[in-house]
Amino acid sequence: MSGELADLQSLGQGKVWEGVLTEQDYAMLDPLSVVSTRRTEEGMLCKIIADMPNVNSNMKLVNPTLEDGYLALLRDEALGRRGVFTDA
Repeated sequence: MSGELADLQSLGQGKVWEGVLTEQDYAMLDPLSVVSTRRTEEGMLCKIIADMPNVNSNMKLVNPTLEDGYLALLRDEALGRRGVFTDA
């Protein structure tokens, strides 16, 4: 693959969501979309990669990290989409 790290990070733009979910909402998530989870007193704090969250929650868009961009790239390739990176 070739490209700039900033380009890789930007692949997650508009696709990284974070919020506190109930156990029921968490169980509805696609496991492959989950980047991280942590139990809190309010519920499960989750970070996911998705075009739109598939749960009823207060999930908010967050700025992607380099890791998020990489995971978004892998997700898009698994779904048959092409990113800005190409095979070198």
